[in-house]
Amino acid sequence: MSMANLIVQPDAAYIATDSGYFRKDGTIIGFYPKAMELADQSIAIASVGSLHLGYLARELQKWPDRKGWSQIEMLARLPGIVKDAYASSGLDNSERWSRFVIGFYSHKLQRALGMTFFTADSGGPSDKKPWVLYPAPVVLMPLLAMGEVYDGPVNLADPSFFDPHRDVMPMVEAQRRKCGGWGGIAEGCSAVAGEIVLTAVTRDGITHTVLHEYPDQVGQKAAA
Repeated sequence: MSMANLIVQPDAAYIATDSGYFRKDGTIIGFYPKAMELADQSIAIASVGSLHLGYLARELQKWPDRKGWSQIEMLARLPGIVKDAYASSGLDNSERWSRFVIGFYSHKLQRALGMTFFTADSGGPSDKKPWVLYPAPVVLMPLLAMGEVYDGPVNLADPSFFDPHRDVMPMVEAQRRKCGGWGGIAEGCSAVAGEIVLTAVTRDGITHTVLHEYPDQVGQKAAA
């Protein structure tokens, strides 16, 4: 799968996603949302890689009591639920790895937070271990050098300097121009397509805002 950007500021955790789903040759299969909300726990989730959120949704349905879980319990269980989703789907979590980003609002701490975990060594930073939840104020997938996008230093965590609703699209445009390093999708193909949606998790709940829609078509490649 393609793009997922986590940006955490004190009052909101933001996740920016596209809606394109791709074959290995880079052609678009369809367009579907890529951010899942768990409203009862004030959590939003997105992923890149092979295990899309449809698999996770099916696995969560096996836990009818999950809406009664605390936020901490939901977060602690999430890697194990993803591991079960891999087993149910028949996918190999190493060969077909995924990386997840999680934005949430802690009413206890009165602030937004972010976390990430991945399913194989090749799916995350070399100094981190698979299947472990790590605090993460910023995760950009695919990774970008901010100098490719903005003039001068950028503090993504400072809302007075960076407004995701206003400022995230130049980052997305740069990611859409990337034609390599997508993991499993053919070189020379972009893997950002369809709607660009900004999901925000705040004290008041979870919202989804469509920032842009690219004119991509099923059966074609992104940015063709």
